[in-house]
Amino acid sequence: MKKIIIILLAFVLVSFAVAETVNRISDRVEKVEDCVDYVWEEEEKVYGTCSDIRAITVCVNETINKKVVNTSCHTELMEFNYSCVRETNLVEKSRTECVTKGFVVNEIIKLHTKDYVCLTEENKDEVIVICDSKFDGNGDGICTGGESCMKFVIDDDKVEKYERNSRYDWVKSDKSFFLERASVEVLK
Repeated sequence: MKKIIIILLAFVLVSFAVAETVNRISDRVEKVEDCVDYVWEEEEKVYGTCSDIRAITVCVNETINKKVVNTSCHTELMEFNYSCVRETNLVEKSRTECVTKGFVVNEIIKLHTKDYVCLTEENKDEVIVICDSKFDGNGDGICTGGESCMKFVIDDDKVEKYERNSRYDWVKSDKSFFLERASVEVLK
């Protein structure tokens, strides 16, 4: 029962706040995330040295006829030191958890990809965003056959969108693709 009460006291959620954040990952690409800041108080143990006095029996060994015999024993009080919890303090803790919901490319094209894990790559003229579904793939951003994937090729304000599911090549429309597709929005 004491453990349950201590555990309940140790983790008291104080507050949380949700905010949309934009993090620049390159000169041309920004990641749009919903982030939640969690703040709570946690009981932290402060360790120190404790001492204890114990009675121990001390015997003097004598040798009689080549045998060791305890002939005189007496009790002594001895002090023992050990590590122990001296006090507890409430310490404020926090963490931020973010979920990627899209990307902004060239400050013009916004991709809504909340159901996908995406990887970006850039070459001289284009930004390529490849997205792997969280639902029927392994959600690692790398597309293999049988996973619902989308590919966006962005050149300035032009976007070409491709998809694949049961195929190994990218096409404009894959009839085996059945999940909700990531969408594109032109901001300017």
